[in-house]
Amino acid sequence: MNFPSKKMKKLLFYKTVFICLTTFAVALFAANAVEEKLDFVLKNMRSAESEISDLEIDYREEILYLADSSRQTIEGNLKFLKPGKFFISQKTPQEQKIYINSNAVTVYTPSNKQALIDNWSNQTNSEFTPASAVNFAHSWRDMSKTHSLTFIKEDKGVYILALSPNNKIWTMSIYISKENFRPSRMIVKSNSYTIDISLFNYKINQNTNKKIFDFSPPKGVEVIKLN
Repeated sequence: MNFPSKKMKKLLFYKTVFICLTTFAVALFAANAVEEKLDFVLKNMRSAESEISDLEIDYREEILYLADSSRQTIEGNLKFLKPGKFFISQKTPQEQKIYINSNAVTVYTPSNKQALIDNWSNQTNSEFTPASAVNFAHSWRDMSKTHSLTFIKEDKGVYILALSPNNKIWTMSIYISKENFRPSRMIVKSNSYTIDISLFNYKINQNTNKKIFDFSPPKGVEVIKLN
């Protein structure tokens, strides 16, 4: 059996080192490129958001519950007023009016003649998900303390980002339009459900009536404060 000479061993050693260093450099370059892409998308999202004083969008959510494979569709309209007021008019499957002001959420269900007031952080219902897409880039600084965000890839007409909390109990793919740097779709996945949200019919700076963002309970409506 012919064993490698000392010179050959030395060459093989340097070749191995070169391959390892090259692989590391390629991985590092790829990681830097991903970070640069994420910074690019967020920068342009912030620029697009800075032009908004008020906003209106329609949304549609397709929910798949994994336990029994049942499905539900939620449709509605969302209005946003800077710096942080939302009015969500849910049309299906049940009419609800949702008011978000700072950290407080009021959910008014006309058919029940009842309004629930809670902290937004306590709410996990899917109808609040579209609100998380509005002003996302400007909110990321605070969210980054408890969430991670990565650039996934470019696709036809969109950039795709992935958002997840540090505990990884769910992941959200966010589709950002290359044309206007606004979210057009979000897909949320967890162990119990998948939610596919479409955002469309953007209307920017329509001088929306500010009064609609404040809840005034109609006569006979029971108001329940959960916190």
